[in-house]
Amino acid sequence: MNSTPDDLAFRPGAAYVFTLDVNRAPVLATALNNQTATYGSAFSYTFPAGTFTDPDGNSLTYAASGLPGGITLNSGTRTFSGTPTAAGSNWVTLVASDSFLTATNTFAIVVVKAAASVQLAALGQAYSGTLRIATSTTTPSGLAVVVTYDGSTNAPTGAGSYMVVGTVAQANYAGSVTNTLTVTKAPLLVIGDYKSRVYGHTNPVLTASYSGFVNNEGIRSLGNRGSGKTPLAPSPVTGAASLTTTADATSPVGPYTITVALGTLASANYSFSFTNGVLTVEQAVLTVATDNKSRTYGSTNPVFTASYAGWLNTDSATVLGGAPSLVTTTTTNSAVGAYTITAAIGTLTATNYSFAFTNGTLTVGKTELLVSADAKSRAYGVTNPVLTASYSGFVNGDTTANLTGAPGLSTTAGTTSSVGSYPIMVTVGTLGSGNYNFAFTDGLLTVGKSTLTVAADSKSRVYGAANPELTVSYTGWINGDTTNVLTGAPSLATLATTNSPIGDYVITAAAGTLAAGNYDLAFTNGTLRVTQAVLAVAADNKSRNYGSTNPVFTASYTGWLNGDTTNVLSGAPSLTSTTTTNSAVGGYVITAAIGTLSATNYSFAFTNGTLTVDKAAMSITADATNRVYGAVNPAFTGTVVGVLNNDNITGLY
Repeated sequence: MNSTPDDLAFRPGAAYVFTLDVNRAPVLATALNNQTATYGSAFSYTFPAGTFTDPDGNSLTYAASGLPGGITLNSGTRTFSGTPTAAGSNWVTLVASDSFLTATNTFAIVVVKAAASVQLAALGQAYSGTLRIATSTTTPSGLAVVVTYDGSTNAPTGAGSYMVVGTVAQANYAGSVTNTLTVTKAPLLVIGDYKSRVYGHTNPVLTASYSGFVNNEGIRSLGNRGSGKTPLAPSPVTGAASLTTTADATSPVGPYTITVALGTLASANYSFSFTNGVLTVEQAVLTVATDNKSRTYGSTNPVFTASYAGWLNTDSATVLGGAPSLVTTTTTNSAVGAYTITAAIGTLTATNYSFAFTNGTLTVGKTELLVSADAKSRAYGVTNPVLTASYSGFVNGDTTANLTGAPGLSTTAGTTSSVGSYPIMVTVGTLGSGNYNFAFTDGLLTVGKSTLTVAADSKSRVYGAANPELTVSYTGWINGDTTNVLTGAPSLATLATTNSPIGDYVITAAAGTLAAGNYDLAFTNGTLRVTQAVLAVAADNKSRNYGSTNPVFTASYTGWLNGDTTNVLSGAPSLTSTTTTNSAVGGYVITAAIGTLSATNYSFAFTNGTLTVDKAAMSITADATNRVYGAVNPAFTGTVVGVLNNDNITGLY
């Protein structure tokens, strides 16, 4: 029905004519076929324009649901396009609409998996006792792969050949490959252990070592089964190797092959190779003992001989060749003592024996040596010198280096002993020698005087004073001695007098009547220092009126000595004040200081003075004036005389 908005208002009694238009739904003309897309590849499909028709000729628009991920529909071009993001079957409903009614068509878009290739590696491996795993890569890279071995996902460990299949296990890719994994036997080296025994003994148990076990296999089972039996094979190996040698208990010294063969050894995972060992038959030990000998000091050595122990199999010295070397370092000059007779191989030989040597001893006897205490001397009060001795009677070039210890050397003199001579006694002490007996002769210790230093004490006084008493100090006392051991007194003199100017004067020390039984005297001069006397410099007190200039400042001196006056001075003291003509009435310090003042024999002490500023005189005169009776007073005036320094002073009238 066609109408306008105004037609919606009905008017009573009016006649109306209505026209009814009927819209018909679109019609599916040709059903769409199912479509195929590939994961990850661009897809485009445009369905025919006549797939749907509209009986009324209306324009149609299109929409779709159920599309694979990554695929969209362009309604204007009727085109499905995009890159699928997942493999799988997708039922798509296509809807045609004339804006009022619709028609649909359902078809499938199947997204198939993308093709991938699998590459297998590590297909040739040696047995290691651990899983033998083939490795895989893919194109494109990084895809998950399931690997099976003879149909099982469990990787093999043992030696053998296995069919390996690698299959891509990823939702959007498909691909597989088949190959063969070959695990070869690991090489195992069976090594005959080196053995040894002594000549004449039975063979030891022959054993073998294994090299090449993998993954710690076999370690638990290595060992011996017991005397005379071959060692047990490791657990991955069954049976035992064959170990044989041609040597027996009667075989002479030498090397013999230990032959290693397969025996009953077997293993599924190891192949065997063999290395022979060696059985060494070693020499038995024959002891060669040097016989002890003796001689007197200075004699020639006797003939040296040896004895043998350790014979086997009824052997005797008849199996020996040559002779041992038997030597000593001693000569006719060798000192008394015990000397080694050294045994060595020399030319001695024996096929089935090695040799162990035992040294012997050569003993030599003593002679007499005279030990004389050496004469010594020292000063009184000093500790005794090291007492020494001399030796007489050495033979064969011997010296004290051939002796041990030291003789006992002593004297009755001590540090307090007076000047004189004292015996030095010599005894054996710790002195020893393997080559000598000892005889002794005493010596003599002479004690001489020590030196006592007499030093004039340094003194000081001020200029003009009398000299102090001159004294001395003593250094070098020994044994607690004091001036009590002295007689007399030293001489002490100086050239300085009360009139001597300042300076240093020698105090001369000499022997005078001084003497001491145990001391020689040495004298050291001293110094008398004459220092400056103190001269007091006092600033004189002064005064002036306010507004006046300062007077000339002067000073007075006290403390003169030896009749000195200001004639001995040079320069002048500094006398200053902070006051000016403007300074107010009051007392001000006159400061006394060194200035240019100097004197050879005096130093200075300063006393300040006082400058007193007094009031200045001034006058005020009132001017005469008049007024009429009954009138107010006129302004009074006057004159001020005597104002200084532009002071602001006015009169009050």
